[in-house]
Amino acid sequence: RVISIAIKHMENSSVKDYINKKRMEYLIHSYQSSEKVRNYSFDYLAEMAGFGSRQTLYSCSQKFYQCSPKDLFEKSLIQHHNA
Repeated sequence: RVISIAIKHMENSSVKDYINKKRMEYLIHSYQSSEKVRNYSFDYLAEMAGFGSRQTLYSCSQKFYQCSPKDLFEKSLIQHHNA
């Protein structure tokens, strides 16, 4: 309960959303950093980040970034190369 209150106060987010956002950030970083990761299926990427299913990955991508995982990863790769 204390952790939940702290996350709500500091991040203005539920614990579930906070964790899922961190999972998405982890996948984006992994995708940008490793060509090997870019060849993984979305099912495997979802599993790798700790999502229960590929659908949860899609839902979180839509919720946090308003696009599909494919579009998100492609955009992040372009931004990474342009940085």
